Amino acid sequence: MISFFDDTEFRQIVEEQGVALPDKPLDASLESFKGYQDALDALQPHIAKMREKSLSMAEILSAEERTRYYTLADAHDKVEYLASVVAFAQNTGQIDKLKEKFKYLEEYGTGDTVVHIRKDFAPMSFSFMMYRKDKETGDPKPWFNGGMIYHGPHDNGGDGSAPTFSVNLSPTDGWSIHT
Repeated sequence: MISFFDDTEFRQIVEEQGVALPDKPLDASLESFKGYQDALDALQPHIAKMREKSLSMAEILSAEERTRYYTLADAHDKVEYLASVVAFAQNTGQIDKLKEKFKYLEEYGTGDTVVHIRKDFAPMSFSFMMYRKDKETGDPKPWFNGGMIYHGPHDNGGDGSAPTFSVNLSPTDGWSIHT
């Protein structure tokens, strides 16, 4: 399973606001991506109101309200970044390459893994943390981490230079998995 953010908590908050989310979680296929974008767009007034309230000295958010705000703001930022990478991939004819690498990460292991994806410092790239279920407890335990790094003319296909500082054995135009 691939995870861009905590879908369970996000889904609960969104449903409390009466906004519909796709039945299918956001995954490597990106099929439900548009539904998540639409839900976050619909929540913008709510997020803005919470942001304004959190900045006001007169009204202090409770711990629960802060958690809810940060969950929504975090999901918004991650979906917005993912949207920019998806748009880039579509505009450059590389959307299939992007989906292929997400699918690779999603299917890595023996079916007992979860991958958490985050924005990386390298342009159009992601960092990830791979978790594997503990055989005794069933709890996810960190297994290894890495990056799904975009290479191209901006880093000479992965020669180790800025802005990615990642090396490929042969020049690449697209995403590579680095661990």
